Parts: sequence; C-alpha cells; structure tokens
Amino acid sequence: MIWVFLHITGIVTAVVIGIGAQIFTERAAKTGDVRTIRTIFQMAKPMGMAVPIMFVIGGVFGVVAFLDRGIDWNSPWLVQSYVLFAIAFILGGAIDGRWQGKVLAAAEEAPDGPVSEEFRKLLDDRVYMISTWVGRILLIAILYVMTMKPFS
Repeated sequence: MIWVFLHITGIVTAVVIGIGAQIFTERAAKTGDVRTIRTIFQMAKPMGMAVPIMFVIGGVFGVVAFLDRGIDWNSPWLVQSYVLFAIAFILGGAIDGRWQGKVLAAAEEAPDGPVSEEFRKLLDDRVYMISTWVGRILLIAILYVMTMKPFS
C-alpha cells in the first residue's frame, strides 16, 4: 500500500505545483504590468520544470504499485487513464509551457510599465486559455477514472 500512497503523493504534488504556477502566472498576466509579469514568470519557471519530474516520479511509483498489487495493465480504467494523462501531458508541455516561455521572453525584452498591444495579444492567447481549461477538465476526468474505475 505504500507504493499507492507514494504514487498518489507524487501525482498530487505535480498537479498542485502545476496549477499553482498557472494561477500565479495568469494573475500576473492580468495585471498588464511588465515588471510584475517578468518577476512572477521567472519565479514560476523552476516550478514548471518540476512538474514533469514529479509526474514521472509519481508514475514510477504507480508502476511499482501495479506490479506489487498484481493489477492488470489492460484494465479499462487504466487504459482510459493512460490516454487522458497523455493528452493532458502533451497539452501542458506543447501549449501551456510554450505560452509561458513566450510570455517570459517577451517580458524580459520589454521595458517596465504597461504591456504593449502586441504583448497584450500574447497574454490573451485563446489557444492557451482553452488548453488550460481542457487540461483541468482532463485532470478531473483522470481523478474520476482512477477512483471510480468505470467499465471494470
């Protein structure tokens, strides 16, 4: 049972760090102040780098837990979890991570003060916002699938 606990702890840590960093960066972006955006995004960068590491650690403990408990790797709830997690992970890295990197790069080049119109367009990126909410919905779906084990 310790492996299940460590699996859950690793995954929850990754989610909390990731969503926490998202909330802070989104709030900073809403200020429209370059210095605030630069500062918060720089502070969030190492947190963003820790998220995939914590997911991997949580995943390794999950594999050990499955082996220890003799769980079938092809159980419908596990296959659903794999697919949902892969989509969320790709969205997080390909869209969310790229957006945060672009915003930080723009903030580092911009002078202090209010953001320019071009910078504002970057901050208001609809693809990022949709991806963020889809990712959060996927995390809820994964939690549901992992706890309720539908179609098993």
